[in-house]
Amino acid sequence: MKIRRKKCKKRYLNGKYVYEYYQYSIGFPVYYHESIVPLLETDYEMYLAVENKNIYIALEARENVSVPRKTPEKNKKKKRFYKSKI
Repeated sequence: MKIRRKKCKKRYLNGKYVYEYYQYSIGFPVYYHESIVPLLETDYEMYLAVENKNIYIALEARENVSVPRKTPEKNKKKKRFYKSKI
């Protein structure tokens, strides 16, 4: 297995400036593909440890913490009617 590093460039202000950053990826061998495909839709929390020349990467399934974005009744704007001064 290899860890790959790709240099990415993003242009902003109509191409006047360039923001550069590196993106890292790991290629999995073909014999792991059948095991990995069912897990692709899940978000993971990543833990990384380095000991001597060994890298240990642990992935733990992240719980879905998103909630529906509904405004509570007390925070909704109320229509206010003002008496006109005539």
